[in-house]
Amino acid sequence: MLTVAHSRRSGQSCGSGPQLYFGTSPNYQDEYPVWSRRITQAYPDQGVRIPYQEYLRAGHSTDDIICRVPRNAMLPFSYGGEHVSDDIAVAILERVIQSVKKVAADGYIVGDWEERLAWLNDVLAEVWHGRGPFPGAGSVLQYLGCSSGTSFQRTMLAPMMKEANKNPWDYVTSILEGTTMGPKHYRAELVKASERWNISNAVPADQLGQSTTHEPPHRLRHLHVSGSRGSRLNRSLPEP
Repeated sequence: MLTVAHSRRSGQSCGSGPQLYFGTSPNYQDEYPVWSRRITQAYPDQGVRIPYQEYLRAGHSTDDIICRVPRNAMLPFSYGGEHVSDDIAVAILERVIQSVKKVAADGYIVGDWEERLAWLNDVLAEVWHGRGPFPGAGSVLQYLGCSSGTSFQRTMLAPMMKEANKNPWDYVTSILEGTTMGPKHYRAELVKASERWNISNAVPADQLGQSTTHEPPHRLRHLHVSGSRGSRLNRSLPEP
């Protein structure tokens, strides 16, 4: 059974049980918390359940309704239940939406699937907003060689959106193009990113985003970054 609940949504009556502790002994007087903890959610009023067992019992193929966890999210999903970041939640929710759409289209299991899809899309919109401004900027910086790109996005770019007349992506591009010095504790990694960014300037404009089989040293990768203010970047960069 796969269930999805979103405890941050306003109005959802979720709760958690008290923290329990292992008992003490004469040799061990310290209290150690029990790892497991009771969590309640508002299902079925809010949430969704993929009818995996029902498909198996009826002999239907589950190939198209399985919601597989992305490889980069295996660690958060290695336990029975755990909080995940908004970035991971977006990826999972998009997969769950596709699964529920398939269940609804099959028509094998009766359910209020349209209402579930509406709930999933509301939650997806909320976690997208929770990712903050220009959520792809951190990934772009990491691709360019700044291993702390996501941290830079969270700590430097997200607060910048609250300041008037400041566009986070303009700030990033000014660093990459060498017209602005990055923050001291990120500077060394941002210099690496800037060097790789500027490699793309040597690629003729009419070749950006196109196959370059006639230039073996450079396979181009098309990068796309969008922000909450509508700013958009399309850039092609050589593969590592």
